[in-house]
Amino acid sequence: MQNFTTSPPPPAPGQDCGLGAITDLNCGATGLSKQAAVTNEVLPTLQGFQNQFGTAKTDYGKARDAAKVDVDAAVGLLDSVHALLRCRIDDEQRSCLEQAVVKVFEEITACTGTSDCCPPPSCDFDCDPDDDTVEELASRIAKYRNITARYTACFTALIAEQTALPARAAALKADAAQLATDAAAEATARDVVRLYARLLVADRQRKAVWHGFGTVASYVDRLCKELVCILKGWQAIAVLEGAKAGLECQDAAKAAACDAKRQHVVDEVLTEYEKLCPPSCPPSGNPAVSSY
Repeated sequence: MQNFTTSPPPPAPGQDCGLGAITDLNCGATGLSKQAAVTNEVLPTLQGFQNQFGTAKTDYGKARDAAKVDVDAAVGLLDSVHALLRCRIDDEQRSCLEQAVVKVFEEITACTGTSDCCPPPSCDFDCDPDDDTVEELASRIAKYRNITARYTACFTALIAEQTALPARAAALKADAAQLATDAAAEATARDVVRLYARLLVADRQRKAVWHGFGTVASYVDRLCKELVCILKGWQAIAVLEGAKAGLECQDAAKAAACDAKRQHVVDEVLTEYEKLCPPSCPPSGNPAVSSY
């Protein structure tokens, strides 16, 4: 381990003073400062997410219990509608309607990209800056910020399920109640086809009301995965932002040193001259390199 309590010996004539180490120290500190700044900027958001996750099991459980009451009521109403309509529509009409519903919902899934509001997270973040240039680091940072933003949107959407689920279930119950009222009234043959189409659509909506979460535990597990990926994303972003800031500092120092050489060319030449031929060195007798 280097001993910082004793002064280093002065450089010998012609030796570099080692000022590059100071630049390295400064740029290292610049990188760490940037990493800390990015972390501190996002930390309040992450702490808020942590608090939301802490109550998610209870909050979603209550929402699910409330929704189940309306979903069960909707199921009963839809069953009664099915009992009313099944003898008023023939097999061909029923088959065509069922195929039409499948096709339309498949098209909706295709145009929205996925039937899942949030694809499963992969958390594929690499915190190692390797030998990346500033431009390469900037590209990785932009990519990771974009991915992390998507995870954040998914986490936020999942938290919103705690209010969206009961509202969705209540709307399903209301639609089922209206359908039951309409089905009980006298209807023409054309009306029956439309009523049965409404029944099939309502049944699809009933099946999708939970958004794929069969239990509270499955919801909490998914929420946890999203939060972990958000955390890993910001960890990688902070490290890479720090590395990028350090490289930018080094580049700026090199540019400043080069600019100083250009502005003080004679002084730089004399410095190099003294390194090559210190004052104690007798004339070499070599022929002059200049016409002067």
